[in-house]
Amino acid sequence: MRVSSLPKLNIGAGRSPLPKEEGWINCDLYHGEGVDLAFDCQGPWPFENESVMEVRSDHTVEHLSDPMAFFREAWRVLIPNGQLNLRLPYGWHQSSWWDLTHLRPWLQESFATVQPGFTQFTRNHQHDHLSCAFWVNNVIMILEKSWARMFRFWPLRPIVKWGARHLLNVIKDLRVEAFKTTLDDSRSTAYGGHIHPAIVPCSWGVLEHEYYGRSVKGLQVHTLLVICEGYAATAGREE
Repeated sequence: MRVSSLPKLNIGAGRSPLPKEEGWINCDLYHGEGVDLAFDCQGPWPFENESVMEVRSDHTVEHLSDPMAFFREAWRVLIPNGQLNLRLPYGWHQSSWWDLTHLRPWLQESFATVQPGFTQFTRNHQHDHLSCAFWVNNVIMILEKSWARMFRFWPLRPIVKWGARHLLNVIKDLRVEAFKTTLDDSRSTAYGGHIHPAIVPCSWGVLEHEYYGRSVKGLQVHTLLVICEGYAATAGREE
């Protein structure tokens, strides 16, 4: 079977299904208009091993009591190097907490947990049962509107970057781009490679209409601009 003919999963589709003609299967916990399959994404997914090209999930993982069950099933159904794309509220933004069904905050560094060799780096037994591995390609940190406008001007960028590290409500969303790898990927420093499992590459992101100002005509409200002058977020520390 050609990779291009494999399905793509939209997990937690809710009322925002993706186009079926583009290969998307819309999945949710609840039946509803546009939902193709209803199941709990913290349990077994109704797909064969390595049968899916891409898994996308917007604003879902922050609602899960067992997010590692989600990652394990996504890893199981994805083909090698299959893409995992997530969107969720940033842990130091109030949107992470104003929904009473949100269960935990998520930061850039949170996703280092699923990188191969992270358990060897931390030497913590609780990571031994993860049974999945993804390399994080990029965590896009989307700035709040007023900070996005400031980021347009070079002299103000150091202020925005300082605020993002030390203040609340500067970054509002995270978009995570990752891909499936093996548990013992030799590229990990844990196995003699050159990629450190506790380091996550990050970039800044702004919504176009907020970056340029709402008065600019012809801008799409949901167009995301990625500004690749981010930094490497590091989770944990060596003893």
